[in-house]
Amino acid sequence: MSKGKIKLIIFIILIIVLLSGSFITLDFARLSIIKDQFIYKHYLYIMISKFLIIILSTIIVFLIGKDGLNRKDTKRLKLIFIFIILSDISLAMGDTAFIGIIMFGVVQISLIIRNGTGIFEKLHCPNFRPFRNVQFINTILGTIFFVLIALDLFYSLTDNNNLLYLMIFYGSLLCLSLWTAVMNHILGIFPRINSLLVSIGMTFFVFCDLSVGFSLILKKGTYWIIADSLNWIFYTPAVLLIALSGYNFNK
Repeated sequence: MSKGKIKLIIFIILIIVLLSGSFITLDFARLSIIKDQFIYKHYLYIMISKFLIIILSTIIVFLIGKDGLNRKDTKRLKLIFIFIILSDISLAMGDTAFIGIIMFGVVQISLIIRNGTGIFEKLHCPNFRPFRNVQFINTILGTIFFVLIALDLFYSLTDNNNLLYLMIFYGSLLCLSLWTAVMNHILGIFPRINSLLVSIGMTFFVFCDLSVGFSLILKKGTYWIIADSLNWIFYTPAVLLIALSGYNFNK
């Protein structure tokens, strides 16, 4: 990787940090600012800044070039971030959450394919002893825990059965995606740094979606503002770390 590309990536990351710091501050400022004083330009700045985070993270992915793990992984990651952009647009523009949830479901399926390639071959390797590794057991238990939490949140969310079933399906995909990411790290499917970025990024993704669930359930007020403000505190590092996981740091 050239020094110029490294400097450019660091510059983009600094912009992401500054943007996220500014809109997170404005998000939490809603706790102390009267609604009438929180004018339209504040909301507009927050929305534009959040979308720029996704665009900048996508640029990091498209800058990978020959510095990725392999060509197939780079192509998959580019496709994943195109789906992420489309998902965020559909949630922002759509009258209902249906299309956005479906699109993010496609994102999670793509992440499962990307992070999970080679896992089952490794599990069936004669030299692998699955239950000897405590981390493996913790991963299974953690996945079950997140499934139960997601089901509980989604069950309380709505009387719309179609939306309920869709959210249960998405919650299951999300947990499977987290399990795949953590197993990728435990089994060493990706290089250590890359698998660590993937597993931490997916952990942030899960917490982001849980905070989204809380913000949908809670009534407008102090707790709703906190839950809504937490969304991008988790989502920003999620997309950034997943984007960086495409680089071959051994080079």
